[in-house]
Amino acid sequence: ENSEAISCVHGHPPAATSFAVAGIPLDRPILPEAIVQLGTVPVAPESGLDLRDRSWPIYARSVSAPPAFLGENSAVAHSAVNRGSVLEGVVENSVLSQNVTVGEGAAVRYSVLFPNVEVAPGAVVEYAILGEGCKIGPGCRVGGTPENTPEGWGLTVLAPGCQLPEGKDAKAGIMLNRNGEEVSK
Repeated sequence: ENSEAISCVHGHPPAATSFAVAGIPLDRPILPEAIVQLGTVPVAPESGLDLRDRSWPIYARSVSAPPAFLGENSAVAHSAVNRGSVLEGVVENSVLSQNVTVGEGAAVRYSVLFPNVEVAPGAVVEYAILGEGCKIGPGCRVGGTPENTPEGWGLTVLAPGCQLPEGKDAKAGIMLNRNGEEVSK
């Protein structure tokens, strides 16, 4: 235990994940460093996935980006954070795609942020799905918790490219188009 450590990052190397998806246990000396450090890593038998089935193609792209950066005052808990992300604020119970920025004093909770989303300092995002390239201005509030919005609560969804100017709120349960205008569900 290191008393100077302020966070822990958990990740899966793409090669190891590929073996698991293919149903190949890491019990052979294919990746020696994994065998030495992890020992045998079994996989669930008969997953039903057949990588040779041409009617079920698997598409993937690997993002070339530096590791995620966690700032001195950041706090991340129960979340998945992807490459290239820069976190200076709080992230809890959320999934952040690649190249997401969470500014100092900002908070993201129970949300999914797609690639290249920017949450400016002081903004709060709760129970929301933010499409690729959304920009949330300083002091904005997006979504809300079920406890604080008992009537009409629901997930808040912002379309890709949606930009909220400084101080604008997007209440719980609404959908905004790329121009920041509310649309029907």
